Amino acid sequence: MLELIYIIFALPVVCAALAISGVLGSGSLLHWLNRLTAAAVGVAVILLAQSFTPTQPFNSEYVYLDALNVWVILIITALYVAAAWVSKSYLLREHSRGYLSRTPGLIGRYYALFQMFVWTMFLVLMVKNLGLMWVAIEATTLVSAFLLSFKFTRSALEATWKYLYCWYLFGTFGNNDPVLCADFGTWV
Repeated sequence: MLELIYIIFALPVVCAALAISGVLGSGSLLHWLNRLTAAAVGVAVILLAQSFTPTQPFNSEYVYLDALNVWVILIITALYVAAAWVSKSYLLREHSRGYLSRTPGLIGRYYALFQMFVWTMFLVLMVKNLGLMWVAIEATTLVSAFLLSFKFTRSALEATWKYLYCWYLFGTFGNNDPVLCADFGTWV
């Protein structure tokens, strides 16, 4: 089981490194790498879920998994695979609107941030140390903020600042009401 966890942790990082390095360009090869990475992680998660015993949590030196974690990992993986398969059409639409043609490397940056976002979510669910879990939660917030603003348009940067402001304001004061946070985002 630990080998599957290592695969789940390693594949998104390798894909992100290849995407941000620009070795694969920004064409079809990069799109397929993203899709194949998500599919491989999906297979590893399915194998992990099949080998998991719900009554006995998996506990190693750095990793802890219980039945709830496995369910949430399955949900995240389903969304991850679905988002990976539609990412190409989203990026092609944004490119046709002219957002991605201004700055080279934005497609690679998107895929790198996409993979790191999923990696940080997996890390939150699987890490055993509470301090590292807190760091992973904060990393998820920061990576999602960069993912929101990857086009570097005025509206994308404004949405990112509102997101961070609402996240930290309502997270700091302990108010976890998403409707209030969404309303506050429209007032700002």
